[in-house]
Amino acid sequence: MENILHLYDDARKQLGRQLREEEVNFLQWMYNRYSEEQQSGCVKNSKEAYSKA
Repeated sequence: MENILHLYDDARKQLGRQLREEEVNFLQWMYNRYSEEQQSGCVKNSKEAYSKA
């Protein structure tokens, strides 16, 4: 996923206006959630790889 600033900029351009506070909060939440899932997914995958070796 792109970094958070790119998400803000893309959303702003698509909407043709500045983002409202609740929209910024939602994008922050979505980005943080995605990042957490990616980190936990990588940890799970690496554990599986080591357990099979």
